[in-house]
Amino acid sequence: MELLPLMSGFGLAAAAGSRSCLILVALGLFHHTEYFHLSPEFAWIGSPVVICVAFVLALVEIAADAHPEISELVEVAAYLPKAVVGFIALAGSTGAVDRNLVLFAASGVVGGGTAVAVHYVRNQVRGAVHDSAGFAGHHATTGLSYAETAGALGVAAGAIFVPALVAVAVAVALVGTFFVARVMRARLEARLVAQPAAAPPR
Repeated sequence: MELLPLMSGFGLAAAAGSRSCLILVALGLFHHTEYFHLSPEFAWIGSPVVICVAFVLALVEIAADAHPEISELVEVAAYLPKAVVGFIALAGSTGAVDRNLVLFAASGVVGGGTAVAVHYVRNQVRGAVHDSAGFAGHHATTGLSYAETAGALGVAAGAIFVPALVAVAVAVALVGTFFVARVMRARLEARLVAQPAAAPPR
């Protein structure tokens, strides 16, 4: 398995952990350029019908994620489709699906696992930001959602044009963001514990 397609697939799988349907759209569109081609088993993603359906689903995904009152349910339900798209992104980039069972399993574990890990970390960050923002949590979460959409598109494009750089950046950002979210959570909990209990009503 060549290294650059693997890095490209890793970056696309990471982006799928943020916006799975949007990455399907990106995979389909990039397939029609000279810079990226899906393996024959996944060339169907580049069909106009699939691209259009994925685009509509991407709009629904973005709209739902931007509303904190329903996004918690969406965050849990999204693990499976993001794992599937992560697998497709990596396997479709490397063409490893039809070679042997070991490569097929590796594509599933690495691609799907990367997408799930990114989705888990972004959920931790969103939760910490929402809790820390207090009454402004709705606006903070909505702004973070739109910024995340732009970031996912940037990572997807970078995975096509500079796969090695994006693969390293995603790995570092994933680990760093996880620990930042843990620190934010710990400080918030410590602040809540330190607050004096409200005086009982007289």
